[in-house]
Amino acid sequence: MESQDALKGQHIFLLLKLVSLQKQEAAQPPVLANPQWSDWEDPDEEKVLQQLGAMAGVKEGELRSRLYSLRAIEQTTGMPKSQVSRSLNHCREIGLLHEDRVHQLPRVNRVALYGLLRHAVRYLFPVRPGALSRGIATSLLAPEFHGLLHGGGELPLVWPDPYGKTKGQMIEPLYRTVPQAVRRDTELYALLALVDALRVGQPRECRLAEEQLAKRLEVKP
Repeated sequence: MESQDALKGQHIFLLLKLVSLQKQEAAQPPVLANPQWSDWEDPDEEKVLQQLGAMAGVKEGELRSRLYSLRAIEQTTGMPKSQVSRSLNHCREIGLLHEDRVHQLPRVNRVALYGLLRHAVRYLFPVRPGALSRGIATSLLAPEFHGLLHGGGELPLVWPDPYGKTKGQMIEPLYRTVPQAVRRDTELYALLALVDALRVGQPRECRLAEEQLAKRLEVKP
C-alpha cells in the first residue's frame, strides 16, 4: 500500500504543485510561465492559452474545483490520476497535507515541508550532474534567479528536454514529467529549481536556496 512506501520524488513534486495552485486561486486566469525567463520552446502553448482563457471569468468556487480536480492535476503535472490520488493520501497520512475547513481543498503543511526539504532532500533524493545535454535550466542558474549567484562560471544544470534552450550538465528531476509541468507553471518551476539547488548545491548555494524557498513557502527560515 502507498502508506507503507517511502517518501518519493513524486510526493514532493505534487506538494509543490499544490503550493503553486493555492497561489493561483486568486488569479483569473491562472498564470502561465513568464516568457521573460522561460527556458524552453513550448509546442503546446496555443492550446494551453486557450484552456486558460476559457477559465477567465469563472466564479471563484468553480475555479477552485477546476484547479484541484484529479483530472486538472493530471493534465498540468503529467502524473496519472490514480497516482495523484495515492500520493495525496500518502501525504495526508504522514502529516504533509490536510484539507482546509472552509473549502475542503488540499493544503500543504508548509512548515513541515520546508523542514524536510532543508534538512533531508539531498539525502532522500541524491543526484549527481551527468553528461552535457540540451534542456531546461534548474537550480540557482535557472533564469528566475539570474543575478542571485555571482562568479563561479560553472556549467548550468538542466533537466533533459528537447524543447529546452540551455546546454548544461543534466540531472534527473524529482519526477519524469517535471520538464513538461514547469512549462505550464511559473511558480512550480521556481520551487523545483530551488529544491534542486538543495539537492546538489554547495553550502553557499544551499543557504541562498533556503532563503528563497522560505519566502516562496511563506515560512520562517
